[in-house]
Amino acid sequence: MNLTAILDAMEATATAAYEEHGNGPSHGTASVQVRDADIENQWNTSLRLIGEYFALPGELNGRVVNEGENTDAHVAQKIAYARRNKTNSGASIRELLGNESPWRGAVISADGNCICGFSGYPDELVDVQISSAGIAEYERQVAQG
Repeated sequence: MNLTAILDAMEATATAAYEEHGNGPSHGTASVQVRDADIENQWNTSLRLIGEYFALPGELNGRVVNEGENTDAHVAQKIAYARRNKTNSGASIRELLGNESPWRGAVISADGNCICGFSGYPDELVDVQISSAGIAEYERQVAQG
């Protein structure tokens, strides 16, 4: 499985979204986790930091982030929720465990063997679009064998 190609698809989608909507420079964290077929409960992980992946307390692209924001940490919380619940983050009202995120942005593949997550776009629905681009690349690779 080519994790770099999955991250490339996510970064291209993120860059296009920032250019289309003009919400400032692209920033955030893209992450992909793929289940290892040979080792039970092992997930191979890769992530890519895009631009400034954190914001100090203040304002970011017109959004107030009084406590600051770390997209690297946040994407991990979205993925943790998706993996435990076997569903996209933010897709249900299941009770959260500590350090899980209720926000949309992690998408799980139909076969349950890949989770892509993005955090950093001011609109969480765009985070979902970016993650979905990664899932589409994963599914393309699976189909090609």
